[in-house]
Amino acid sequence: MAAYNAAPFISDAILSVVDQEFADFVCYIVDDGSEDGTGDIARSLTADDHRFKVIDQSHGGVSSARNLGVSQLPPTKYLIFPDADDVWHTDALKTLVEAASALGGAGAHALGDQIDAQGRPYRPGSFIEIGRDRFVSKHLRRYSVPLDRPSTFESLVHSCTVYPPGLWLLSRSVFELLGGFDNWFRNFEDWDLVIRSARFGDFAFVNEVIVDYRAHPTQASTNPASHKYFNSVLAKSLKSALNTPSQRKAVLSAWRTQEWGHAVEHLRRSIKEPEFARTSAPRAGLCLFRCVAGPIKVPVPPDSAAGNAATS
Repeated sequence: MAAYNAAPFISDAILSVVDQEFADFVCYIVDDGSEDGTGDIARSLTADDHRFKVIDQSHGGVSSARNLGVSQLPPTKYLIFPDADDVWHTDALKTLVEAASALGGAGAHALGDQIDAQGRPYRPGSFIEIGRDRFVSKHLRRYSVPLDRPSTFESLVHSCTVYPPGLWLLSRSVFELLGGFDNWFRNFEDWDLVIRSARFGDFAFVNEVIVDYRAHPTQASTNPASHKYFNSVLAKSLKSALNTPSQRKAVLSAWRTQEWGHAVEHLRRSIKEPEFARTSAPRAGLCLFRCVAGPIKVPVPPDSAAGNAATS
Protein backbone atom coordinates (compact mmCIF):
# COMPACT_ATOMS: atom_id res chain seq x y z
CA MET A 1 0.00 0.00 0.00
CA ALA A 2 1.63 3.22 -1.18
CA ALA A 3 0.64 6.22 0.93
CA TYR A 4 1.33 9.92 0.46
CA ASN A 5 -0.33 12.49 2.74
CA ALA A 6 -3.20 10.07 3.30
CA ALA A 7 -3.81 10.85 6.98
CA PRO A 8 -7.57 11.53 6.61
CA PHE A 9 -8.24 8.15 4.99
CA ILE A 10 -5.51 5.64 5.74
CA SER A 11 -7.11 4.32 8.93
CA ASP A 12 -10.17 3.14 7.00
CA ALA A 13 -7.95 1.60 4.34
CA ILE A 14 -5.79 -0.31 6.81
CA LEU A 15 -8.71 -1.54 8.89
CA SER A 16 -10.38 -2.88 5.76
CA VAL A 17 -7.24 -4.95 5.13
CA VAL A 18 -7.20 -6.18 8.73
CA ASP A 19 -10.82 -7.33 8.40
CA GLN A 20 -10.26 -9.58 5.38
CA GLU A 21 -11.82 -13.04 5.46
CA PHE A 22 -8.70 -14.28 3.66
CA ALA A 23 -6.18 -13.79 6.44
CA ASP A 24 -3.05 -15.39 4.98
CA PHE A 25 -1.40 -12.21 3.69
CA VAL A 26 1.34 -9.71 4.41
CA CYS A 27 0.81 -5.99 3.86
CA TYR A 28 3.69 -3.56 3.48
CA ILE A 29 2.74 0.11 3.71
CA VAL A 30 5.21 2.48 2.06
CA ASP A 31 5.04 6.04 3.36
CA ASP A 32 6.11 8.02 0.29
CA GLY A 33 7.53 11.05 2.11
CA SER A 34 4.25 12.16 3.70
CA GLU A 35 4.16 15.40 5.69
CA ASP A 36 0.89 14.83 7.56
CA GLY A 37 1.73 11.95 9.89
CA THR A 38 0.50 9.20 7.56
CA GLY A 39 3.34 6.88 8.60
CA ASP A 40 2.71 7.40 12.31
CA ILE A 41 -0.97 6.54 11.89
CA ALA A 42 -0.06 3.39 9.97
CA ARG A 43 2.39 2.29 12.64
CA SER A 44 -0.04 2.86 15.50
CA LEU A 45 -2.73 0.79 13.79
CA THR A 46 -0.49 -2.14 12.84
CA ALA A 47 2.02 -2.33 15.67
CA ASP A 48 0.54 -5.54 17.10
CA ASP A 49 -0.10 -7.30 13.78
CA HIS A 50 2.91 -9.20 12.45
CA ARG A 51 1.42 -9.23 8.93
CA PHE A 52 2.08 -5.51 8.53
CA LYS A 53 5.23 -3.49 8.05
CA VAL A 54 5.64 0.25 7.47
CA ILE A 55 8.48 1.43 5.23
CA ASP A 56 9.62 5.03 4.76
CA GLN A 57 11.06 6.60 1.64
CA SER A 58 11.63 10.10 0.32
CA HIS A 59 8.82 11.23 -1.94
CA GLY A 60 9.31 9.44 -5.23
CA GLY A 61 5.82 8.75 -6.51
CA VAL A 62 3.40 5.89 -6.31
CA SER A 63 5.26 3.61 -8.73
CA SER A 64 8.55 3.77 -6.87
CA ALA A 65 6.74 3.27 -3.55
CA ARG A 66 4.98 0.15 -4.79
CA ASN A 67 8.14 -1.25 -6.34
CA LEU A 68 10.03 -0.69 -3.08
CA GLY A 69 7.33 -2.47 -1.11
CA VAL A 70 7.39 -5.49 -3.38
CA SER A 71 11.20 -5.67 -3.28
CA GLN A 72 11.05 -6.18 0.50
CA LEU A 73 8.15 -8.62 0.63
CA PRO A 74 8.72 -12.26 1.56
CA PRO A 75 7.84 -14.87 -1.09
CA THR A 76 4.19 -14.64 -2.22
CA LYS A 77 2.17 -16.05 -5.11
CA TYR A 78 0.14 -12.92 -5.78
CA LEU A 79 0.41 -9.16 -5.39
CA ILE A 80 -2.22 -6.47 -4.95
CA PHE A 81 -1.90 -2.73 -4.49
CA PRO A 82 -4.73 -1.20 -2.44
CA ASP A 83 -4.72 2.59 -2.36
CA ALA A 84 -4.44 4.37 0.98
CA ASP A 85 -7.76 6.17 0.52
CA ASP A 86 -9.96 3.25 -0.57
CA VAL A 87 -11.82 0.63 1.45
CA TRP A 88 -11.94 -3.10 0.75
CA HIS A 89 -15.02 -5.20 1.35
CA THR A 90 -14.27 -8.07 3.71
CA ASP A 91 -14.31 -10.67 0.92
CA ALA A 92 -12.05 -8.75 -1.49
CA LEU A 93 -8.90 -10.87 -1.19
CA LYS A 94 -10.80 -14.14 -0.96
CA THR A 95 -12.77 -13.33 -4.10
CA LEU A 96 -9.73 -12.40 -6.16
CA VAL A 97 -7.48 -15.23 -5.00
CA GLU A 98 -10.15 -17.83 -5.75
CA ALA A 99 -10.82 -16.36 -9.21
CA ALA A 100 -7.14 -16.08 -10.14
CA SER A 101 -6.40 -19.61 -8.93
CA ALA A 102 -9.32 -21.03 -10.91
CA LEU A 103 -8.25 -19.35 -14.17
CA GLY A 104 -4.51 -19.83 -13.85
CA GLY A 105 -3.69 -16.73 -15.89
CA ALA A 106 -1.99 -13.46 -14.97
CA GLY A 107 -4.45 -12.56 -12.19
CA ALA A 108 -7.99 -11.42 -11.53
CA HIS A 109 -10.02 -8.24 -11.22
CA ALA A 110 -13.44 -7.25 -9.95
CA LEU A 111 -15.49 -4.06 -9.55
CA GLY A 112 -15.55 -0.96 -7.39
CA ASP A 113 -18.21 1.54 -6.42
CA GLN A 114 -17.58 5.10 -5.31
CA ILE A 115 -17.76 6.79 -1.94
CA ASP A 116 -17.05 10.41 -1.07
CA ALA A 117 -14.49 11.84 1.34
CA GLN A 118 -16.79 11.10 4.29
CA GLY A 119 -17.40 7.49 3.20
CA ARG A 120 -20.93 8.07 1.90
CA PRO A 121 -22.15 6.57 -1.41
CA TYR A 122 -21.21 8.79 -4.34
CA ARG A 123 -23.01 8.39 -7.66
CA PRO A 124 -24.02 4.83 -6.73
CA GLY A 125 -23.69 2.35 -9.55
CA SER A 126 -22.07 4.60 -12.14
CA PHE A 127 -18.53 3.43 -11.42
CA ILE A 128 -19.69 -0.20 -11.47
CA GLU A 129 -20.84 0.24 -15.05
CA ILE A 130 -17.45 1.69 -16.01
CA GLY A 131 -15.80 -1.46 -14.68
CA ARG A 132 -18.17 -3.67 -16.65
CA ASP A 133 -17.60 -1.77 -19.89
CA ARG A 134 -15.04 -4.16 -21.34
CA PHE A 135 -14.84 -4.23 -25.12
CA VAL A 136 -12.74 -4.95 -28.18
CA SER A 137 -12.96 -3.28 -31.58
CA LYS A 138 -12.86 -4.08 -35.25
CA HIS A 139 -13.14 -1.59 -38.11
CA LEU A 140 -13.78 1.24 -35.60
CA ARG A 141 -16.75 -0.55 -34.02
CA ARG A 142 -16.91 -1.64 -30.39
CA TYR A 143 -17.92 -5.14 -29.34
CA SER A 144 -18.69 -5.83 -25.68
CA VAL A 145 -16.99 -8.68 -23.82
CA PRO A 146 -19.54 -10.99 -22.10
CA LEU A 147 -19.47 -10.75 -18.31
CA ASP A 148 -18.63 -14.43 -17.97
CA ARG A 149 -15.42 -14.11 -20.00
CA PRO A 150 -11.95 -13.18 -18.70
CA SER A 151 -10.24 -9.92 -19.60
CA THR A 152 -7.65 -10.42 -22.33
CA PHE A 153 -4.87 -8.22 -23.66
CA GLU A 154 -7.19 -7.13 -26.45
CA SER A 155 -9.94 -5.92 -24.11
CA LEU A 156 -7.64 -4.44 -21.48
CA VAL A 157 -5.78 -2.28 -24.00
CA HIS A 158 -9.10 -0.83 -25.21
CA SER A 159 -10.32 0.58 -21.93
CA CYS A 160 -8.86 1.63 -18.60
CA THR A 161 -11.50 -0.09 -16.48
CA VAL A 162 -9.23 -2.04 -14.13
CA TYR A 163 -8.92 0.56 -11.40
CA PRO A 164 -8.40 1.46 -8.65
CA PRO A 165 -5.51 -1.01 -8.24
CA GLY A 166 -7.08 -2.44 -5.11
CA LEU A 167 -9.55 -4.37 -7.27
CA TRP A 168 -7.01 -6.37 -9.28
CA LEU A 169 -4.67 -9.17 -8.25
CA LEU A 170 -1.49 -10.01 -10.15
CA SER A 171 0.82 -13.01 -10.31
CA ARG A 172 4.06 -12.04 -8.60
CA SER A 173 6.10 -14.00 -11.12
CA VAL A 174 4.62 -11.88 -13.93
CA PHE A 175 5.28 -8.67 -11.97
CA GLU A 176 8.92 -9.57 -11.48
CA LEU A 177 9.34 -10.68 -15.08
CA LEU A 178 8.16 -7.23 -16.18
CA GLY A 179 10.28 -5.32 -13.70
CA GLY A 180 7.33 -3.80 -11.81
CA PHE A 181 5.68 -0.43 -12.28
CA ASP A 182 7.16 2.04 -14.75
CA ASN A 183 8.40 5.02 -12.71
CA TRP A 184 8.05 7.32 -15.73
CA PHE A 185 4.26 7.44 -15.38
CA ARG A 186 2.64 9.82 -12.91
CA ASN A 187 -0.82 8.43 -13.62
CA PHE A 188 -2.22 5.38 -15.42
CA GLU A 189 0.85 3.47 -14.24
CA ASP A 190 -1.50 0.72 -13.08
CA TRP A 191 -3.15 0.43 -16.50
CA ASP A 192 0.30 0.24 -18.10
CA LEU A 193 1.24 -2.66 -15.82
CA VAL A 194 -2.05 -4.48 -16.42
CA ILE A 195 -1.59 -4.26 -20.19
CA ARG A 196 2.00 -5.51 -20.00
CA SER A 197 0.93 -8.33 -17.69
CA ALA A 198 -1.85 -9.40 -20.02
CA ARG A 199 0.75 -10.33 -22.64
CA PHE A 200 1.49 -13.33 -20.41
CA GLY A 201 -2.03 -14.41 -19.46
CA ASP A 202 -5.66 -13.41 -19.08
CA PHE A 203 -7.26 -11.84 -16.01
CA ALA A 204 -10.30 -13.53 -14.49
CA PHE A 205 -13.19 -11.09 -14.28
CA VAL A 206 -15.44 -11.16 -11.21
CA ASN A 207 -18.72 -9.31 -11.64
CA GLU A 208 -18.86 -8.25 -7.99
CA VAL A 209 -18.04 -5.06 -6.09
CA ILE A 210 -15.12 -5.60 -3.72
CA VAL A 211 -13.81 -2.08 -3.08
CA ASP A 212 -15.17 1.35 -2.23
CA TYR A 213 -13.27 3.79 -4.42
CA ARG A 214 -13.03 7.13 -2.66
CA ALA A 215 -13.62 10.34 -4.64
CA HIS A 216 -12.04 13.43 -3.08
CA PRO A 217 -10.35 16.62 -4.31
CA THR A 218 -6.77 15.54 -3.56
CA GLN A 219 -6.77 12.19 -5.38
CA ALA A 220 -4.34 11.90 -8.29
CA SER A 221 -7.01 11.20 -10.90
CA THR A 222 -8.57 14.66 -10.38
CA ASN A 223 -5.44 16.41 -11.67
CA PRO A 224 -6.07 17.30 -15.36
CA ALA A 225 -2.33 17.31 -16.07
CA SER A 226 -2.15 13.61 -15.26
CA HIS A 227 -4.58 12.66 -18.04
CA LYS A 228 -1.89 13.11 -20.68
CA TYR A 229 -0.48 9.77 -19.58
CA PHE A 230 -3.54 7.95 -20.95
CA ASN A 231 -2.33 8.31 -24.54
CA SER A 232 1.22 7.58 -23.44
CA VAL A 233 0.13 4.16 -22.20
CA LEU A 234 -1.29 3.32 -25.63
CA ALA A 235 1.73 4.74 -27.47
CA LYS A 236 4.11 2.76 -25.28
CA SER A 237 2.04 -0.39 -25.75
CA LEU A 238 2.12 0.03 -29.52
CA LYS A 239 5.91 0.41 -29.61
CA SER A 240 6.69 -2.54 -27.36
CA ALA A 241 8.97 -5.20 -28.83
CA LEU A 242 7.11 -7.75 -26.70
CA ASN A 243 3.99 -7.50 -28.85
CA THR A 244 2.91 -10.39 -30.99
CA PRO A 245 1.51 -9.29 -34.37
CA SER A 246 -2.03 -9.76 -33.06
CA GLN A 247 -1.28 -7.72 -29.93
CA ARG A 248 0.15 -4.85 -31.95
CA LYS A 249 -2.94 -4.98 -34.15
CA ALA A 250 -5.14 -4.82 -31.04
CA VAL A 251 -3.34 -1.73 -29.70
CA LEU A 252 -3.57 0.04 -33.04
CA SER A 253 -7.28 -0.79 -33.26
CA ALA A 254 -7.78 0.57 -29.74
CA TRP A 255 -6.01 3.82 -30.67
CA ARG A 256 -7.94 4.29 -33.89
CA THR A 257 -11.29 3.50 -32.30
CA GLN A 258 -10.57 6.01 -29.53
CA GLU A 259 -9.60 8.81 -31.92
CA TRP A 260 -12.54 8.08 -34.21
CA GLY A 261 -14.87 8.34 -31.24
CA HIS A 262 -13.36 11.69 -30.24
CA ALA A 263 -13.74 12.98 -33.80
CA VAL A 264 -17.41 12.01 -33.89
CA GLU A 265 -18.02 13.71 -30.53
CA HIS A 266 -16.44 16.97 -31.72
CA LEU A 267 -18.37 16.91 -35.00
CA ARG A 268 -21.65 16.34 -33.22
CA ARG A 269 -20.97 19.23 -30.89
CA SER A 270 -20.10 21.56 -33.76
CA ILE A 271 -23.45 20.70 -35.38
CA LYS A 272 -25.63 20.81 -32.28
CA GLU A 273 -23.91 23.83 -30.76
CA PRO A 274 -22.78 26.08 -33.62
CA GLU A 275 -21.20 28.54 -31.20
CA PHE A 276 -18.52 25.91 -30.53
CA ALA A 277 -17.94 25.00 -34.19
CA ARG A 278 -14.84 27.20 -34.42
CA THR A 279 -13.05 25.00 -31.90
CA SER A 280 -14.85 21.67 -32.26
CA ALA A 281 -14.44 21.29 -36.03
CA PRO A 282 -10.61 21.66 -36.01
CA ARG A 283 -10.40 19.26 -33.07
CA ALA A 284 -12.43 16.73 -35.03
CA GLY A 285 -9.99 17.11 -37.93
CA LEU A 286 -7.03 16.56 -35.62
CA CYS A 287 -8.61 13.42 -34.18
CA LEU A 288 -9.27 12.06 -37.67
CA PHE A 289 -5.63 12.69 -38.57
CA ARG A 290 -4.47 10.91 -35.41
CA CYS A 291 -6.86 8.06 -36.16
CA VAL A 292 -5.03 7.43 -39.44
CA ALA A 293 -1.48 8.42 -38.49
CA GLY A 294 -1.30 6.81 -35.05
CA PRO A 295 0.16 8.27 -31.82
CA ILE A 296 2.50 10.82 -33.36
CA LYS A 297 4.38 13.07 -30.90
CA VAL A 298 2.85 11.34 -27.88
CA PRO A 299 5.48 11.26 -25.10
CA VAL A 300 6.56 7.78 -23.98
CA PRO A 301 9.18 6.39 -21.58
CA PRO A 302 12.65 6.21 -23.16
CA ASP A 303 12.73 2.39 -22.94
CA SER A 304 9.28 1.82 -24.47
CA ALA A 305 10.50 -0.41 -27.27
CA ALA A 306 11.88 -2.86 -24.69
CA GLY A 307 8.45 -3.23 -23.10
CA ASN A 308 9.90 -2.87 -19.59
CA ALA A 309 10.51 -6.58 -19.31
CA ALA A 310 13.23 -7.52 -16.86
CA THR A 311 14.57 -9.99 -19.39
CA SER A 312 14.89 -7.50 -22.27
